[in-house]
Amino acid sequence: MKLRILLFTLLITGVFSSEMFAQKGKSSWGASASLIMPTGDFSSKTEALASTSYNRYLETTHSTGFGISAIGKYQLSDMLTMVGTVGWNTVSETLKEYETGYPEETAKKSETYKENIIFTEDGSYNFMDFTVGIRANVSFAYVEARTGYYSGDQGGFAFIPAIGAEWKNFDFQANYAIVGDSSNFGIRVGYYFF
Repeated sequence: MKLRILLFTLLITGVFSSEMFAQKGKSSWGASASLIMPTGDFSSKTEALASTSYNRYLETTHSTGFGISAIGKYQLSDMLTMVGTVGWNTVSETLKEYETGYPEETAKKSETYKENIIFTEDGSYNFMDFTVGIRANVSFAYVEARTGYYSGDQGGFAFIPAIGAEWKNFDFQANYAIVGDSSNFGIRVGYYFF
């Protein structure tokens, strides 16, 4: 029984190794769709604005969104692949400006704390991403690290660690994008056309 398991393991390893070796030096191109879940400051951020008799704040909240990307990869060796993406992303955005403090007519600190909402606006926050990186392949699974640039007011230099798996032409990935003080968790499904 142990001999059969050993032979089966060697056969499977040989198949994957020969397949990976055959693809060495090959480039592939495709497209992907992502689910984006903001975290940290990208999920909710409050900034102090110009001071009046009240304290004024702007709260920016982002919730789950999606993205589409062009994806590419180039097999450097049996174990290493160079990867890159160019994508467009959107998440829902809510802006809320409000004042907090005590009524002007009283200086008593025992008075009830007040909040005055000045405006609330719902919309979307759109941004582009341009990333390149390296992927370490272990059979059909991989570990990946990309770096690049995210556009937009909360954009900047980005670092994206990821794990994933490939099956036929499909590429399934979970990643975590760190962009300055902002971050988001992503789930991506890609397909390589050639």
